[in-house]
Amino acid sequence: RHIEGDDYRIMVIGGKVSAVIRRDPASITGDGIQTISQLIKQLNKNRTTNLVKSAYKRPIMIDDVLIAQLEQQDVSLNYVPATGVKISLRSNANISTGGSGTDVSTGVHPDLIKAAEAIATTMGLHT
Repeated sequence: RHIEGDDYRIMVIGGKVSAVIRRDPASITGDGIQTISQLIKQLNKNRTTNLVKSAYKRPIMIDDVLIAQLEQQDVSLNYVPATGVKISLRSNANISTGGSGTDVSTGVHPDLIKAAEAIATTMGLHT
């Protein structure tokens, strides 16, 4: 069953939570001047297929999936979003499709940390 909400990855190493990452789908934020296509091109300037060089940000590909995501929002590549308006480019938060990750380790509730560590240990993932 799908539950709406943010996408998190909890990394457990040696039985202890070492990091928690919130994964966000690829998106652009309008400036009131540029089209979605231009904003994607601008965003991709700092993204390469070399993950280390691009700080683990992959280029956002313009494909049928992206076009369909835009259509669901009643916009196209030629649309100029107003300043501050966020446009989703993908429905998934995969890094491989242009999503990004934000370290949120310091804001995780202690009960969630305990649960993640217990699950990893129970599943034999603690070594």
